[in-house]
Amino acid sequence: MDHGHGGMDMSGDMDMSMGGISMTCDGKPFGAMGYGGRVSSWSNHFLAGFALFFWALHWNLNIFKNYLTSSKHAPYTAQTTFTVFGVNVTWSLEGVLKITLSFIGIIYQLLGHGHWSDNVCEDGTEREGHFSITHMHSWENSWILFCFMVSGVVDVASVYLDLPPNTQHFFTAAAFGLNAFMLRQGTYVDMLDDMCYYLMFLAATGTALAMVAEITTPESLWAGVTRVYCTWMQAIWYFACARILYEGRPAWDTMKPLPDMGPAMYVPVVFVMWMNILSFGMLALYLGMRWWYSAHLNEHLRAGCCVERTLLPADDTSGKLAEHHLKASLPHTMRKEAANHELIPLVSKHT
Repeated sequence: MDHGHGGMDMSGDMDMSMGGISMTCDGKPFGAMGYGGRVSSWSNHFLAGFALFFWALHWNLNIFKNYLTSSKHAPYTAQTTFTVFGVNVTWSLEGVLKITLSFIGIIYQLLGHGHWSDNVCEDGTEREGHFSITHMHSWENSWILFCFMVSGVVDVASVYLDLPPNTQHFFTAAAFGLNAFMLRQGTYVDMLDDMCYYLMFLAATGTALAMVAEITTPESLWAGVTRVYCTWMQAIWYFACARILYEGRPAWDTMKPLPDMGPAMYVPVVFVMWMNILSFGMLALYLGMRWWYSAHLNEHLRAGCCVERTLLPADDTSGKLAEHHLKASLPHTMRKEAANHELIPLVSKHT
């Protein structure tokens, strides 16, 4: 309330306008600073972060591996899916995991509250027939998960059907893009929530745009690195949002003892801090993998070469038979790398 001094009444009895406030089914205000609660939960954010953490790690290891084992004969090119945990199957395990986990997530969103999450207020409530603001978020999350489930179906179908080029990339990019759209269009309690989800929107948008860049320039490592980087940031930020929004920490309280925008203003500082930590972490991972492939892959190939040459005819001057025996002697998991290199390679052109 203005007392004529050009300032705001900071007594805690501030008159807050009801304009723009959504209402719950029982007629209570929701969706403005100081009104209502948050409809999501700590567990929702943790589970989303957990899934994205392992997805980002999976992509990161395989993209770096593909780059480090590429050569002029088999240059690096972008991939949508990769072998999961070294399990070689004729179908897309990554696609099946996307379908399964997304389906479980949808069931959890719509039935995890102990009852069906109807998107319309039930008969007998004060706002019967109107959209349920509290269940709206469950439906938003369900449709986002459905996008990823469709992406998984495309991954599996691509194994058996001759789909147009980049179909997998397109559907995965679309899933992240639609996720970003819903994050930005969501209804949030106050400025703290809005800032947290705005930064999540930026990370999800980054993943989608990076995958579009991979479609146009599949030979670009940096497009793949950006995809991984933004996916890592989504995982990290879901964990951070669980901590900021749902653990009741005084540092992030926007209402007690007085309405305070300070926590929201500090959120970008935390985000940038994790961006820097992630940059150093990815660089360390790349250098570690580069050292391993330089030392161990070459050592294995050279040892195999020496053993095989003792078993070859003396007139094998072309080296063709030697190369064949060398590749045949390698474990199955190493044959792909050997096929991409000369008989005794360095780790391609990157050493």
